[in-house]
Amino acid sequence: MNSIIDNQREILLSVQGTNIWSGQQPQSYNSQAIAWGGLAHELFSSGRRYQWVPLSYIIGLVAPLPFWIIHRYWPRLRMDYYYTPIIWYVLNPSMIDIISSLYVQFTYRMALCWNKLFNSVVFRDLILLSVVAPY
Repeated sequence: MNSIIDNQREILLSVQGTNIWSGQQPQSYNSQAIAWGGLAHELFSSGRRYQWVPLSYIIGLVAPLPFWIIHRYWPRLRMDYYYTPIIWYVLNPSMIDIISSLYVQFTYRMALCWNKLFNSVVFRDLILLSVVAPY
């Protein structure tokens, strides 16, 4: 890494960089080294702001074990088809983008049904305005 930084010094010091050398990866290494090395006690210890980051490694290691144990002793239950990363992703309540997009689709379809029931010109114009205006 030091040889890359020494050889590509002019490109890395420029504001734009190039399509190959931008310095993003060495900067990422430096940030991670500072966070995990120098500031680990202040950031990741118990009762601190990011205490769940190191605990999540342990949780991620332990989460598949019940499925593996059940599949090991009772293979007919087919617990090897349950992938814990996907299960945890679906159960994660912080999927704001997906939930909000589903909410928008639901309200749009309800608006179309409302328009079909009452056939209102004003409501039709509001729907068209909401679809065309963001673009």
